[in-house]
Amino acid sequence: MNWGVLSTANIATRMFMPAIQQASGAQLKAIASRNIEKAKQVAETFQIEVCDNYEALLSREDIDIVYIPLPNSLHFEWTMKALDAGKHVFLEKPAACNYDEAQRMVAKSRE
Repeated sequence: MNWGVLSTANIATRMFMPAIQQASGAQLKAIASRNIEKAKQVAETFQIEVCDNYEALLSREDIDIVYIPLPNSLHFEWTMKALDAGKHVFLEKPAACNYDEAQRMVAKSRE
């Protein structure tokens, strides 16, 4: 599975990305962030590509699954966009801010 990451959050750069690079059958491919300079630094550290924005990462055909460690209030929006783009989603907790969002994300993932 080829992974993309939406954010340069500490949980991503310190814990998740190193683990993915060590996992068999997983390849870390790209990162996107609102802070393009920080994304470039992270990409250099992990020897991956930088996308100019979240949409650009989601549009990549070589990304199978997206890790979303964004602030909780953005989980619903970017999960739905990732699912619309045909990506699998690995989401930081809590997955949603309320029951309705969680139900809509589950329903969308089942489509």
